[in-house]
Amino acid sequence: MVITDVKVELYNWHTEPWHSIPGVVNGGDQQLGIVEIGTDEGLTQGKRKVAGRG
Repeated sequence: MVITDVKVELYNWHTEPWHSIPGVVNGGDQQLGIVEIGTDEGLTQGKRKVAGRG
């Protein structure tokens, strides 16, 4: 299997801010990246990852 194409699309993902514990604010604007990998076998595999996390 040979990788023939890699495509990355970034989207702005907005959620309302919320608190999980006192003093910690979650949510707001995040970048959501979708990566698509094409191979010589015609297969693609998509993965989702929030920029800067895990």
